[in-house]
Amino acid sequence: MRRREFISLIGGAAAVWSSRALAQQPAMPTIGWLYMGSEPSTQDEIIEAFRSGLADLGYSDGKNIRVLYRYADGSVDRLSALTLESVSLGAKVIVTAGTTAIRAVHDAAPNVPIVIWAGGIQE
Repeated sequence: MRRREFISLIGGAAAVWSSRALAQQPAMPTIGWLYMGSEPSTQDEIIEAFRSGLADLGYSDGKNIRVLYRYADGSVDRLSALTLESVSLGAKVIVTAGTTAIRAVHDAAPNVPIVIWAGGIQE
């Protein structure tokens, strides 16, 4: 009987240890991307420049960083909800542009840093 108890104890300890090891994995950093316009067709170059900049810093979306892309489709009323959705999904910073979007992000999540992109793509 002692042998069975010992094996059960070892098996239980291994299960607890492995579950703790998995629980301590650091969360993937998450960025919220909020755009006043519609899906990428209106901003392909901007998103590509953003991804390129992340890559230059060693980040790859889905591998060691997560980017949550959200589009307001021109509706100012959607900005606050999209901001709150991004924050609830783990975004620690919001990337956006334009006074209206910046104010909406700040009003919805005043403690979340805002990164503002401005200007066009230069060749």
